[in-house]
Amino acid sequence: MHKIQKIDSVDKITVIKKATLFIKNKNNIYYDSSLNYLSSLGDTPGYGLTQYWAVGIKKIPLLFFLIFKDFLRSFYIFDYSIKGKIRENYETIIVSYSKFKNFKKNGSYIDTYFSTNSNYTKKCLWFLIHLDKKIPKKISDNVIIIYRNKPKFNFSKFFIFIINIPKIIYNFTSILHKQSFQTIVAHKIYEKFKFFLNINVKKIFLPYEGQPSQNLILKRIKDFKKNINTFGFIHNFPPPLPTNLIFRNGSPDKLIVSGKSQKNLLTKYLNWNNKKIILSQSARFINSNKYKSNTIFLGSYLFLSKKIIVEKLKFILLNINELKDKIFLIKNHPDKTKSKVHLALIKEIKKLLNKNKSNNIPSNNYISIVIGATGVAIESLERGCEVIHIAKDPLFESYCNKLYPNISRKIICENIYRYKITKEKLLINFGKKNLTFKNYLKY
Repeated sequence: MHKIQKIDSVDKITVIKKATLFIKNKNNIYYDSSLNYLSSLGDTPGYGLTQYWAVGIKKIPLLFFLIFKDFLRSFYIFDYSIKGKIRENYETIIVSYSKFKNFKKNGSYIDTYFSTNSNYTKKCLWFLIHLDKKIPKKISDNVIIIYRNKPKFNFSKFFIFIINIPKIIYNFTSILHKQSFQTIVAHKIYEKFKFFLNINVKKIFLPYEGQPSQNLILKRIKDFKKNINTFGFIHNFPPPLPTNLIFRNGSPDKLIVSGKSQKNLLTKYLNWNNKKIILSQSARFINSNKYKSNTIFLGSYLFLSKKIIVEKLKFILLNINELKDKIFLIKNHPDKTKSKVHLALIKEIKKLLNKNKSNNIPSNNYISIVIGATGVAIESLERGCEVIHIAKDPLFESYCNKLYPNISRKIICENIYRYKITKEKLLINFGKKNLTFKNYLKY
């Protein structure tokens, strides 16, 4: 059961090369397409493509399913509403994402991507794509919230599309890219965003992931005014298979990264020009002496079953000596606090930890156990912890030395990996709250 798993670094490079050729194809002009959002984690059509490139024809059913699902969602009628009014023409606009919990009683917004408060940057306009149903009653003068209204399926539009299939089939490629939920969302967002552009705007900042809405905003900004400088910020450490960050039409003018390893990845494998990369401290990951781990972290995506995860966890607790004297905390992914899958797994892990209690002898070496797909593995490494990673697929979930030479990876057995780093601050260089983001604004 606990067999050794094959090395995946060559496979990663192969998939990245295929993805780059797909993005660079002269006929691929759809920077706002969900097929071009080559996320290696999630349930998007782009994810289906990366799976197909990695595995082959076995993944064609998955690719078709994800395309069809995205296609059906595109027939929902919905619109966005705006809360807030601007009272001046701002020179800098920050596009970010908010939840209800990010707002204080005084109406200010706490941004977790840039680790700052909207009141610290009153000369900037915060354009926030709201991700919650609950809307704050009070917001600061320099904050605009855009939120989606309840969608309804448009049967008439769907029926008209079906009866026109014979005509549509001649324009299949265009329909494949344009009749997409993510593409429609991107255009809906931009239709609201464009009203806040003015001739005084000089800079746009956003946490960049290569999403269709981000690429559309960045591309259309240039149509409005060519000399607006656009800056993307890699707020999370890039995923193990970072195909979503390949340079493309709609990428920002400059990309801010917080480690030399990230810059090397982008310029060597993801088609970015060295001059387009700004190396800085991280605005999101803040320097702290309080960080201690001995924690089991759950990722957003758990591709292994609950049973297998518990078995793998039991295996490492019994067979890795450094783990036998530790008391572990459990930390759920912040976006999965209501996930039945995550909550059920936490319950089983607690049972396992109670059964495996030892003498609990204190020790100064800290270890993080990471389950599933999450960048917390890299943060833990830079904060002085060793990391043990439980993951289903090394190609999509596990970090390798080929893309990140600073990471030493040992494969313990199938689905279990152990990471160390050879030198600090090459993966993430931690910043300072408020101050680091203010330095960004000077670029």
